[in-house]
Amino acid sequence: MSRGWNMKPLSLTSALTLACLAAGPALAANSVSFVAVTGNDTRNCATPATACRTFQRAHDATSPHGEIIALTPGDFRPLTIAKSISVTGVEGAGVFGGASRLVTVEAGPTDVVHLAGLTLDGGSLSNTAVHMGSARDVTLRQCAIRNFMRWGLSTGAVSQALIEDMSVSVIGSDPGLNLWAPTLVHRVVARAARGSALVAGNTGVTVSESSFADSANGVDAFGPVYMTRSAVTGNSVNGFRGAITSAGDNFIRGNGSGGSGTITTIGAQ
Repeated sequence: MSRGWNMKPLSLTSALTLACLAAGPALAANSVSFVAVTGNDTRNCATPATACRTFQRAHDATSPHGEIIALTPGDFRPLTIAKSISVTGVEGAGVFGGASRLVTVEAGPTDVVHLAGLTLDGGSLSNTAVHMGSARDVTLRQCAIRNFMRWGLSTGAVSQALIEDMSVSVIGSDPGLNLWAPTLVHRVVARAARGSALVAGNTGVTVSESSFADSANGVDAFGPVYMTRSAVTGNSVNGFRGAITSAGDNFIRGNGSGGSGTITTIGAQ
């Protein structure tokens, strides 16, 4: 009589151990990811030598609170942000068309998002440069936004936003800045060819050292607007509508006479 193998069934623990060994170690997310025009989205984005090609691939490879760095000028394609993250670029790095929205922020209620040094160009086809749908804090700094058919920037359910050292230009009939979250606008130049340079919603917008010019309307205030050291000039229909609280050091001249608005001057504190 031949003797066969005495096979015993694997325990559940042994089976799971073998499965994990076969799968290999899990890849950790990057704290910093890189993109470049010479990059490739099959790479891990973790070093300049293994840079990816698109912002979205880098975002997905980056851990929460991490950073994406654009190493070269170029178009890094539309991006949806779903976590705390920073995105920074060299001059000429950004997104150049390719979607209705170029950057969409749909992060969690405690997430913080920073965008800096990016060029966002709608190519006269895209509707919106940046839509801040949800997050705790969103900061945009030293970005150039141009050639959009609708909004340059729009805010939704974010707790607060900072827009600083930026130029915003839209060529359609909607606002350059469409702000419906508490926002500080600092050193921003905004123009909207056929719409309002700034629409301030009912949550409060503070404006400092900024210009709203060469648009149909300069400022549309649907809620509190606090303004200091800023200019509203050369707008063909209205300089401003609604109520502005002024520090008494703004320049509002050379606008059309349509609409109505009020200025309350409180003076510098």
